[in-house]
Amino acid sequence: MLAVVGALAHEALVLCDRRQDLYLIDGDGFATQLAQLGLSVPLSLNVSPRQLSDPHFAARMGNLPELTGCEPGMISLEITENVLLGDIPDALETLSTLKSCGYRIVIDDFGTGYSNLAYLHNYPLDGIKIDRMFMDDITTGGAIIKLILSLASALGADVVAEGVETAEQRTWLSENGCNRFQGFLYSKPLPEDRFLSMLNTQFEPATGAPPG
Repeated sequence: MLAVVGALAHEALVLCDRRQDLYLIDGDGFATQLAQLGLSVPLSLNVSPRQLSDPHFAARMGNLPELTGCEPGMISLEITENVLLGDIPDALETLSTLKSCGYRIVIDDFGTGYSNLAYLHNYPLDGIKIDRMFMDDITTGGAIIKLILSLASALGADVVAEGVETAEQRTWLSENGCNRFQGFLYSKPLPEDRFLSMLNTQFEPATGAPPG
């Protein structure tokens, strides 16, 4: 569960069905349901290195808006740091194509790999998600998190803190310039039906909709 200044976002997986030579997006049908409910909520899709290596991946993602009605600007494609280290041929070209389609490009679990700063500067990144392992760093002053926040600012990238479990962690992060959070403080992973129910509850006060 991702909280963004009071709003909620849904994180899903991009699943590959190689037998049918297509990608099943565990978030596109969900996006359609949100649209039918009149809810505009960001989605985050985890993209594996194998999927990003597929030369047809960018084209398939480019066709998704027409096929599903989803809004690329509301979808973040989350990749790992390994993608930036040159292990995947044409990764820069693929990510640039996805970016031109309107998708947001985000590094997931940042800080667990060995990112080269030159790579970070060259890639079309929109966001960084700080790995949950660094939440313990807050109790000793949060030097590493502050460094990541400074780096993100230099890159012009948004930041999400993963693994936020206490109000104290959230307060510290807010005071240091991070206002997007993901973790058990907001919710544990939920089945789709319960998540939709929670979304309706969250949005009722803002929309003035009567209780269901």
